[in-house]
Amino acid sequence: MRIVEDKDYWEVISKSSNIIVQLSADWCGPCRLLTPVLSSVAADNGIDAIKVNIDNNPRIVEKYKVRSIPRILFVKDGLVEEELVGNQNRAKLEAVCKEVYER
Repeated sequence: MRIVEDKDYWEVISKSSNIIVQLSADWCGPCRLLTPVLSSVAADNGIDAIKVNIDNNPRIVEKYKVRSIPRILFVKDGLVEEELVGNQNRAKLEAVCKEVYER
């Protein structure tokens, strides 16, 4: 999973029609558990995935009004279509991917 900073975020989002964004922090245990699962789900479904460290990217935190992590944004054609907060299991992540990206 690629790590993206404020300066590159909007360009990355605009260049990918389907992308999953994980908003997290290095100190967050649930975030560390979620990363490999989310990365695998994205790869299995042919979806790009990026990770944003909330401690280093205040503009993104402000834009999405992040209050809890991990937070997962399912972005299609530049728009957030769905989001989840907290650690999620593989089945839930796959279900949301199908719902968002197969419409």
